[in-house]
Amino acid sequence: MYRLYLITMLAGCLSAFPVSAAVVLVPSATTVGAGQTVDIDVISNNPTGAGDLILFGFDIDPDGLASGLSLDSILLGSLFDPVVASVADVAGAISLDTTPGATVGQSVTLATLSFTATGTGTQSLFVRGFLSDGEDYGLYFEDSFSDQDVIALTNITIAAVPVPAALWLFGSGLLGLLGIARHSNAA
Repeated sequence: MYRLYLITMLAGCLSAFPVSAAVVLVPSATTVGAGQTVDIDVISNNPTGAGDLILFGFDIDPDGLASGLSLDSILLGSLFDPVVASVADVAGAISLDTTPGATVGQSVTLATLSFTATGTGTQSLFVRGFLSDGEDYGLYFEDSFSDQDVIALTNITIAAVPVPAALWLFGSGLLGLLGIARHSNAA
């Protein structure tokens, strides 16, 4: 009987801890050509038991792994007002005009990041926000014991843009016409 009571108490204590908030990066395309634009949504799943999401913050590519992607713009999710939106840092607070906000169990877009592909090969884009980095990094909930770090990664493949076949056909036709014109001038 004592053992059953202890197991029940332990299970009750463990269930009181909230599920971790998952942050994912969702690209509009996983393969783009050089010079093309790709949008990446930063999405958080607001965990049950944490209360409403009220503040978030993260760094974009803090380790410089995505050197073939050039950041064009940052658009915060519609629920948030900007705290910081710069080349390296993004932070937003729940808009006072928004009710009920990012509610429990709801997936919410924190921001949309727009990039132009400037290199080739596979680029690993990484966002990170550790609570220990400062007051606007991580995910902050009404229940402050549920605050979470932000960490997410996605890969974008940038393909070299091939020269279209029409260009080769046009070029060979132009050379042929030049050759005919030169041959007729020589005669």
